[in-house]
Amino acid sequence: MIEMRRQWQIPGTTTALAFTDSSAVTASAFGTAAHEDILLRLSATQPCCIAFGTTPTATTSDMYIPAGEHELIRITGGHKIAAIRATTENGTLYITQMDE
Repeated sequence: MIEMRRQWQIPGTTTALAFTDSSAVTASAFGTAAHEDILLRLSATQPCCIAFGTTPTATTSDMYIPAGEHELIRITGGHKIAAIRATTENGTLYITQMDE
């Protein structure tokens, strides 16, 4: 029999990022070390597109996040998230860092 282990993540701090028709970026980076992998849970009140990096700028060609759904992504420590609306509606992207 193969033993499978699931590593559970605990929700940490949540950042609310308001987005409009211009790219908005988080004030602080997630994690501090470039060798860290940071697990983030994303949820948006309206459809948006996101980008991540040290100085990201989101465009409507970037990763799409639907409204009311939850996405899990892994980014490099020291990176920020940028968001822009994907429709005519402004909204908020909730970004929760998941801690082990």
